[in-house]
This record gives sequence, C-alpha cells and structure tokens, in this order.
Amino acid sequence: MLNKIDFNWDSNLLDSKWQELYNFLKQYHSKFGDSNVPDRWKDNLKLSGWVKQQRINYKNSKLPESYIYLLNQIDFRWAQKSRGTWDDNIASLIAYKHKHGNFNVSLKELPKLYQFIVITRNHKKYHYCPEI
Repeated sequence: MLNKIDFNWDSNLLDSKWQELYNFLKQYHSKFGDSNVPDRWKDNLKLSGWVKQQRINYKNSKLPESYIYLLNQIDFRWAQKSRGTWDDNIASLIAYKHKHGNFNVSLKELPKLYQFIVITRNHKKYHYCPEI
C-alpha cells in the first residue's frame, strides 16, 4: 500500500537530523570538555532535549548501536550527572584560576562550574558546606 503512494523508505532524513544534533554535541564537548549538556540549557534547548532523549532511548534499548558507538566516542554520560563530584569541581576551579588568575567564571562560558561556585557560596553562607 505504501509503495503505491510513493512512500519514501529512505531513513536519511532522520539520520541527518540525528547527525546535526550529534555535531552540536561534539561542539559542546570541544568547548566544555564533556558531553553533559545541562537540562533545559538556555543556549541550546534543542540540544539539551536531544541529549535527554538519547538517554531515554538508550535506557529503553531503542538507540541504534551505531549511535551508541558515536556517543561513546565523545564520552557521553548515559546517566545525567548535573554537577560533578566535589573533587572534579575543585580541580576545574583550580585550573580556571591558574589559567585566568581569578574566579570570575561566566555562566555562559562554563555553566556547570558557575553553578558549582554559586551553590558552594550559598552553602558557606548558610553554614552547611562540607569542605572549606
């Protein structure tokens, strides 16, 4: 029946859309050093939604092996890690200070590190920071 109406059986359209967003993720990885796009990231809501959908598809065994392979090539985290561990964040903060000479981290440039700084400052302000 679908052949009679000249249905397009080519999946390249879907593949090209996936590839386009994968390329955005590779750019994010190059810029930020990881593939952990923040949920509802203002700079690219489409990408953050796509990343979330890849995790869902993977969890439900609906992601093709070829896509899994490509995502693994850029150290894709299959479980969302929103802020990283304390030690990871401290190491990033030290590296930033070494490179820039200050702690003036931009939300737009490094959203996760910025978020870590804000949370840590609030924890100290309210006296429940585990390590100072």
